[in-house]
Amino acid sequence: MRLKEKFFPLYYTLPVILFYLVFLFYPIFFNVILSFFNWNGINPNIFKDFVAFENYKNLILDKVFWLAFRNTIYFVISTVIVQNLIGLFLAHILFFGNFKYGNILRSIIFFPTILSPVIVSLVWKKIFISDGLLNTILHLDIAWLGGLYAGIWIVAFVNIWQWSGYNMVLYYAGLQSLDYQLVEAAMIDGANWAGIVAKIVIPFLIPTITIASILTVLGGFKVFDLVYIMTKGGPAHQSEVITSYMYWLSFDATGPNRMGYAATVVIFSLFIAIVFASIRMRIMFTRKI
Repeated sequence: MRLKEKFFPLYYTLPVILFYLVFLFYPIFFNVILSFFNWNGINPNIFKDFVAFENYKNLILDKVFWLAFRNTIYFVISTVIVQNLIGLFLAHILFFGNFKYGNILRSIIFFPTILSPVIVSLVWKKIFISDGLLNTILHLDIAWLGGLYAGIWIVAFVNIWQWSGYNMVLYYAGLQSLDYQLVEAAMIDGANWAGIVAKIVIPFLIPTITIASILTVLGGFKVFDLVYIMTKGGPAHQSEVITSYMYWLSFDATGPNRMGYAATVVIFSLFIAIVFASIRMRIMFTRKI
């Protein structure tokens, strides 16, 4: 009876456990197994063609994969730096500016964050296409999304436009815990505002900056909708990222239908996500934030 009472609370967690087993752990386990096979997604005999570590060897030699990985790194670095700078700047202005309609301004800046990435992608695609709004206004004829090098940077710009408001909210929330008496004391001592920001505000926000940066990194490695809708990884895979390349390998009508190889790309992405998630958890426990 005591044993039954001891494990009785676990019954309430069974739905959650089953959900994670079916929709999280099983897909991960299946992808790990699938990465050792060559499957086209059509043959009912999934485990017919065992190739051992051949997919992993091909991944190392795959130039398109490393191009997609490079673009992903470019995307992550640009979004982390610019989103945090914009978010920190806006939070600083709104917090210390003491605007009369500050709540409305924060809501307007945060609004793009709640929009669907699909809608955002479609709208910005209409702006950047050859006969789109931007070329019409500027009287230009530039293939913004069709260039060999501009595509990934335009996608990064759109991502920054959508998510800078989220970073702003994080920093604004962090600033609300700031002891303003420290700022007043520094002003009385003759410190200029740049010194106050550098010596008081920024050090105080280091935990928030860390968390915001890690969240942005994780979001950058998971980006798919913006790339697929705006450029589809083109032209010639020049704006491909890891997630869009995985989709092209497995599901795209113009792709090779290499499910096993795509699973290998998934495992690589999972490894990256685990590394950054571990860093985030370590920081949260050590700093207690």
